[in-house]
Amino acid sequence: MDLSLKQLLAELAKYIDVSSEMQVGAVDYACSSGGIIYVKELAEILGLSYKQTLDLMTRLRKKGLIARRGIGIYSLTEKGRELCNLIRTVKPSNRPPFKIIRLLLIVG
Repeated sequence: MDLSLKQLLAELAKYIDVSSEMQVGAVDYACSSGGIIYVKELAEILGLSYKQTLDLMTRLRKKGLIARRGIGIYSLTEKGRELCNLIRTVKPSNRPPFKIIRLLLIVG
């Protein structure tokens, strides 16, 4: 996928609010965990309360990126997996994708 910075940001913005560190962090967690999201674990990673994390999951579910699989368990949908593939093009290293996206916003 050969995209300019502006095209890449436009593609990312179709899926999530690229300025939201929580949304980018949740998707990055889901991508790196094989598509499964455990709310309690994600809350600890992001430093959020369980309720805040559930609210975040609701926002991502409304965008069609995740689906509920059980109590406190969500998984990526096909649309969520597409976003993971797009984030992989942005994230060539172990750096958090939010920092890379923030840099793209500044440069773009």
